[in-house]
Amino acid sequence: MNTIARAIAIASITITAGCKVGVQTDIYTSDVMDVIDGKDGLTTPMVISFEVSGKDGCADAGRGLAGPLAAAYGAADYIGCREVKFDKYADFRVQADVVNEVINDISDSDQPLYIGVRALDSDDGRNWVFVGYFTNDEAMKSLKDSIPGEFTIYMSANPEIRMSATLSNDLRDNIEVFVDDVFVDGRALQSTQSFTLDRRGEVSISMSDVTNAAVAQGDASAAIVHIPRNKAPD
Repeated sequence: MNTIARAIAIASITITAGCKVGVQTDIYTSDVMDVIDGKDGLTTPMVISFEVSGKDGCADAGRGLAGPLAAAYGAADYIGCREVKFDKYADFRVQADVVNEVINDISDSDQPLYIGVRALDSDDGRNWVFVGYFTNDEAMKSLKDSIPGEFTIYMSANPEIRMSATLSNDLRDNIEVFVDDVFVDGRALQSTQSFTLDRRGEVSISMSDVTNAAVAQGDASAAIVHIPRNKAPD
């Protein structure tokens, strides 16, 4: 699917007059390492939020979108309506794949949006792991086509997508993680920066406006964090 077609597919899953989609996913460091070490079949909770309008918008979305999302993700639960400032969102919980995303032109999950991890070699001997959001073009199109027409009739060509993730460290040791142009616990970190994530600690990572816009316009992936597989050599 080309860039314009992918952008239209993403735009078309906005609801009625709404033009905002939010995605929040729980990511566990042990799952990331298990996938890199060859474990299959891992999933993690993802909440997909759709902006709605009108007093019945959430109820309508709950009825009209649970089925298409369940077909895309195996199951989907409508978990309620939420207001953020002047906007209203219908929230759905699904289980997103966490997969080893091989460097090629093929998506390694059949879900529209999922978590991919990828081993990266480096000169410092730390064997980094890239963790990010990935899209499957065909699955995104199938989701769009399965949504009732009344929910896509007002689709926007420029949807606002807001992606975030909660990274929890359930490994045995503290880890140093690297991020690039994101918000960490609400604080903007421009360029590449690192911080220590304590054992049993967690941190909220939100994509920048630039990254969100790039995915809305057709980018197939968005970086969340880089995690080293091993400590730096002495």
